[in-house]
Amino acid sequence: MNVLSFQNENKTSCRLALAALSLLALASTGCLSKSGDATPVQVRASAATIITKGAEHAFQTSFYAFARTNCAGCHSTMQAPYFAESNIDLAYDAARNPAYINFNDLPFSLYAVRSGDGHCGSSSCTGLSDKAIQALKPWAEAELAAGGADGPPLPSEATLFTTTLAIPAGAATVTGVNFVPMRWNLGPAASAYAPAANAIFELSIQKFGADTYRIKSPRIVGLTAATTVRGIHIYVRRSGGSGIGNEQIPATDWAGANSVALIAAKPNTLPATPFAVGNVLDLDAMIITRLSPEDSITVGFDSLALAPAVPPTFAQINTTILTPKCVSCHGNTNPARGINLSTYAGVFARVSPGNARASQLYQTVAIPVPGASRVAMPPAPAPVLTSAELDSLAAWISNNAPNN
Repeated sequence: MNVLSFQNENKTSCRLALAALSLLALASTGCLSKSGDATPVQVRASAATIITKGAEHAFQTSFYAFARTNCAGCHSTMQAPYFAESNIDLAYDAARNPAYINFNDLPFSLYAVRSGDGHCGSSSCTGLSDKAIQALKPWAEAELAAGGADGPPLPSEATLFTTTLAIPAGAATVTGVNFVPMRWNLGPAASAYAPAANAIFELSIQKFGADTYRIKSPRIVGLTAATTVRGIHIYVRRSGGSGIGNEQIPATDWAGANSVALIAAKPNTLPATPFAVGNVLDLDAMIITRLSPEDSITVGFDSLALAPAVPPTFAQINTTILTPKCVSCHGNTNPARGINLSTYAGVFARVSPGNARASQLYQTVAIPVPGASRVAMPPAPAPVLTSAELDSLAAWISNNAPNN
């Protein structure tokens, strides 16, 4: 069993290499122009509203139209990021995440790459990279004209790293094989975080296509205390490579994780199949790039810390946050933007259970609007949520958002 070695990594050289690659791409493709209407959107739109000005209008009439035609089967309600969902405001907010779009380097943006790689086995994501780039251009021009906004900040970087494990032979060579487990012993972390002294981190992996793997179900078993896990980062290293490899941008939804790993006993004999114990820390499955026939994976975490003793219930969230601060606009009668937060079902539709950072509800009240000094909701002049309220909301979502 390989063990966890917590260490700080210097990523400066990696960042410089990526910057150089971006500049090279711009030199070969030409700079994006800064034409277009730069008037900021003053009123947020309902799902059916046609926005007439600004970068969101450019998004709606260009890439959003492409996404609704080609990507909505997965990225409207089933798979994050939800850039093709029916509510234009929420789709726009999700689409601007810089993990997926670089307005200065469209060919290397994930939207362009994934539109051509056949990652879901559908014709709608095969051979369409050029069309995606053409659809992205008007939106990118409008964003750059409006000030070069890059979208919400990326999740914080990992500071704790596992050892590097070779991907199991079955998952590395046989497409569509059942998911197999990869496990890292967290024991050496005991000096920094004692509850993980005998714990194991596990993810499930399979070969998904000729150039991709699919990973899912990150979990920790063997903890002696409930633990808040912030940020799960996946690095892939090709055979013959050095260091921990490159962080996989498609897996950055996990990088935004703010989840609670509950206490679960570690089996005396480790099964050949994924664990049946331990709660899943993030429900999204991720497609990551296959770099070589013998890739290896390193996992990083932003932090491990003791979780609140008792996660808040939905009833408490409803009483202290939703009813006094949200329901006056997002209630049963003519809810603003079609979002009803007066029922559990309506709230649950806006969260990603186990992952507060990826939840639309949490993003709206916790992450400042790009280019603005405050969050979108509650709207000014109403006060924003306090740190304690945000922590409570995050803890409830991280506990898989139960209806209790």
